[in-house]
Amino acid sequence: MSSHQLETTNAVHVVKFTEGKRKLDSFFYPLDRPAPQITGKLVDFYNLWQNTRKDGKLPSWKDFSFENFVGWHSKMRVMETGKDINDVKHNIIVGETFAKYWGRNTLYDQIQSANPPTQDTINKYYQHLGHLYNKHYCISAGIIPNEDGSLCSTTWIELPLADNGKDVSHFIAAILAV
Repeated sequence: MSSHQLETTNAVHVVKFTEGKRKLDSFFYPLDRPAPQITGKLVDFYNLWQNTRKDGKLPSWKDFSFENFVGWHSKMRVMETGKDINDVKHNIIVGETFAKYWGRNTLYDQIQSANPPTQDTINKYYQHLGHLYNKHYCISAGIIPNEDGSLCSTTWIELPLADNGKDVSHFIAAILAV
């Protein structure tokens, strides 16, 4: 699904990435704004997260059980983010389908490596993180290479979590090929 097929008129921020064969558009929405019309089951993933929020607070990773994610396990990622945008980011869970498109390392790992991405990608990564840390959720659409190098259209959602209900400590994401 291309970004023009997503309902993006209510997005308050947009970050557009191009890195090699990857072309991605990320749309950010305030937490109190309902999910726009999105493809297939991603709205179910959003609703799972939204229904776990209490009193307008962000849910914690501990508020979920393994069983909550039946049907999502291979398509999801859970990342521990630290309390600050510059803290080390590491994946707690990376499903097989998610890894097929994004690998098992975080972009933070790649930035710290001997072969980092372009400065433009790094800048957009921190812009992307900034919106998530500032209490927005993200819906992205674009083209990503598979492990075999072929290109695949994908849509995914990234949602913030907070151990204390307010300060982002994790991101949870799900991806679907379209």
